[in-house]
Amino acid sequence: MFTRDERTAHTARRRPPMVSVGREEDTRKVQTAVLGGPDGHRPLFLPYEKQAAAQLRQKHGSNAFTCGTLLGGCGKLLTLRACDDKKSHFAHRPPVRCSRTALGESSADHLYIGGAIDKWLRKQGQPNVSVQYVKQKGARSDAIEVRFGSKKKRRLIHVQMARRSFTEWQADGQRLAAPAGKPSTIRLYGPESQLAPFELEVTGYALRFRCRTENGTRVVHVGTHPPGHQVTWTTLDKCRLAPAGIVTPWLTETPYGLQPKGVEPPRSRVDRPAVGPEPEPASDGASEPQASPLTGPVLPLTPGRVAFTGATLLSEANGRRVYDVDAQPLGSALFRARVSLPVSTQTLVSQHVYVLTQEAVVLEGPQGTGPASRWRLRAEGLVRLPVTKAAEWELLKPAVPVEKVPVSVATTSGPQQKPASTARAAEPDVQEPQAGRTPGPTDVTPAPDDLLIAELGRVLVRTARERTTITWYELLKQTGTLPREVSEARQLRLLTTLDAPHAKARRPLLSSLITFSKQAQPNDTPPPFFRQVLVGLGWPHWTDAAGAADVWRDHRQRLHRAHLTDRRVVGSSTGRTAAAASEERRTASRLEQDALVPLAAQVRVLLQDAARAGTTLTWGDLRRRLGGALPYLHPDDQGELLVLVDQQTRADEPLLAALVTGADMSSHGLYRHVRHSHGRDRVPDESLETDWQMEVFRLYQLWRHR
Repeated sequence: MFTRDERTAHTARRRPPMVSVGREEDTRKVQTAVLGGPDGHRPLFLPYEKQAAAQLRQKHGSNAFTCGTLLGGCGKLLTLRACDDKKSHFAHRPPVRCSRTALGESSADHLYIGGAIDKWLRKQGQPNVSVQYVKQKGARSDAIEVRFGSKKKRRLIHVQMARRSFTEWQADGQRLAAPAGKPSTIRLYGPESQLAPFELEVTGYALRFRCRTENGTRVVHVGTHPPGHQVTWTTLDKCRLAPAGIVTPWLTETPYGLQPKGVEPPRSRVDRPAVGPEPEPASDGASEPQASPLTGPVLPLTPGRVAFTGATLLSEANGRRVYDVDAQPLGSALFRARVSLPVSTQTLVSQHVYVLTQEAVVLEGPQGTGPASRWRLRAEGLVRLPVTKAAEWELLKPAVPVEKVPVSVATTSGPQQKPASTARAAEPDVQEPQAGRTPGPTDVTPAPDDLLIAELGRVLVRTARERTTITWYELLKQTGTLPREVSEARQLRLLTTLDAPHAKARRPLLSSLITFSKQAQPNDTPPPFFRQVLVGLGWPHWTDAAGAADVWRDHRQRLHRAHLTDRRVVGSSTGRTAAAASEERRTASRLEQDALVPLAAQVRVLLQDAARAGTTLTWGDLRRRLGGALPYLHPDDQGELLVLVDQQTRADEPLLAALVTGADMSSHGLYRHVRHSHGRDRVPDESLETDWQMEVFRLYQLWRHR
C-alpha cells in the first residue's frame, strides 16, 4: 500500500513526459487520404460513421492511408480514427509538420474527377489515357489534364477546378488550343471554378463537374449548362465521346458542333471581331457573288476551295485571331473578307497565299455595299500554297516582300527586266527592278535595323511627351517605313533591341506606347507581340496575356507621368496656356481621402474573397473585377488605399494587402510601406520575400472558413 504522497510520486513517474510543440498530436479533422503512398492518386473518403470507418481500416490495414502530395499534403502516414462521439477522421502521426489546408470531404474531388474520366475513357475504347494534376495557385492541384488517343490524334480534356479571372481563362484557352489538324481541346469546369458562364458565351453551353457523398464515397456527376436554363446533372456512364466533344443526354450533334437540345445556337463571341461588320459581295466557294446577307447561322465551304492573301491582323481574343484578307473561291470572283482562325494556326504573312481547309464556313454575308463591306468567315485550319498551286487563284496578287530583295539587285545596272508573269511564277517573294527606272515603293531596299531603331525611338519618345499612344502602322508611317518592309520576326527584333537598355536600367519600355487602333480592339489590350517583347527582354516565359497587359499599362503610365513632370518643369520657365495647365492638373493629381475610403471598402471585399479562394490579385485584376470603379491611381494613392484596406485588421492577423502582388506574382513594392504604416515589426530586406509568403499562407488558412 502507498501513502498519498507515495501514490502521487508513483503516478508522476508513470506519466509520459510532455512533448514539444513539434510533437503535439494532430487535432485537425482530415476526411480524405490517398492509397498507394505519398504520390498516390487513388483517393479515399472516410465515412463519418464508426462502423463504416472501422470496416475501411479492416479492408486496407492501418498503414495504408497517406496525406498525399496531390492533396497538398506532407506525404506522411495517417491514422484512421473511428469515433462514436464525433465524426470519424484521419489524424497525422506525431511529429506533426504538415501545411495541408484542404481537409474536408471535397479536398480530394480533383482526384475523384480525374479517376472517373480515366475510367470512362477506357470504357469508351480510348488508348493511352494519362491523367495529370496541374498546380496553378494554392495548395492543391487546380486543374486536371487528361490526354488520350493515338500519338497522331492525341486529344486533351482540361478540367478547370480553381477560380480564374476572365483574362486568365482566355490565356488558358490560347495555351490549350490544339495544333492545326489536331482534334480540339475539351474544356470542362469544376464546382469552384465559376468559369462556366464564360464558356457558355463562346460555345452556347458548358459542361461542369461536381462530387456528392453517396454510400460512403464521393460520386462524380457531370452537368449540362445551357443558356438561360438550370444545370442538369447525370453520371459519365450516360455520356459518350464524339469528335465534337462529350455528348451528354441533353446535348445533340449538329453539322456545326454540339448544341443544347431545344436551344437555338447562339452567335459566338469568338467569331465576332472587335470592329463592326464591313462586308462586300462574295461567293460561297463555287457560285457567283451575292449582294444580300446570308440566311441561316452558317454556310459550310468546301475545304480547299477558298484561298486568300494580304492578311492583316485586326484583333486577338478568346483564343482566336481575326484578319482582314482578300479572298477568292476557286474559279469565281475576288471579294474582301474578315476571317477568324485559332491562335494555334501558323502566323500569317501578308505576302503569302493560303487556302482554308478544316471546318470552313461563312458566318455572315455583306451588310452593305462599297469598299468597306466584307464577308465574315471562320475556319479551324489552313495551309500555305506553293507558288505553282497559288497560280490557280489567278485574281489573288500578293504583295512582294521587299525585305528579301538583295541590295546587289537593287543597285545593279544593265538590263534586268523579266516578264512579270514569268517572274511571279518563278519566285513570288523576290522582285527585280527594271533597268533604267527609279525604284518604286515595292522595290526600295529597307532601312538598316540600326537606323530604323533610332527613328522608332525618336517617334515613341515624342509620343510619350504628348502623353498619348500610337498604333504600329502609324509608327512605321512616321518613320517613313512601309508595313510590308517589317515582318513579324523583324518587328520583334527591332522592339527588343530598342527597349533592351530600358529594361536593363529598370525604366519603362517605349514599346508599351504601341496599341491597336480603337476600331480594331477597343478593350485597351496590348498587341500580341508585346508579350513576345517582354519574354525577349528577360521576363519569365510563363508570363501570360494578363500579366503582359498589366506590365503594358503600368509602363505606359510611368512614361506618361515621367514626361508630364518634364513638361511641368519646362512650362514653369516658358509659360503655359491656362487650358494646358488645367489639363495637366486634371491627369497625375491625387485623390482625396473621401474618395479613397469607399474604394478601399470594395478592394477589401475582393481581397477577402481572394483569401478564401487561396489566390492573389494584381492591380490589373482589381481594376477588372471592379468593372471600372477603380481608376488608375498615383503610386502614393495606391499605398494609401492599401493602408485603408487593413484599417480594421487585427494586430495579430496578417494584412490583406499582402494579397496584392506585382505582375510577376511576387510581393508588391508597397508591401513594406503598408506594414510600416500599421506598426508591424520591420523585416530585413533579405527576409522580406519569405515573410510575405508566410503572411499569404496565413491568410489562406485564416480565411478559408470565414
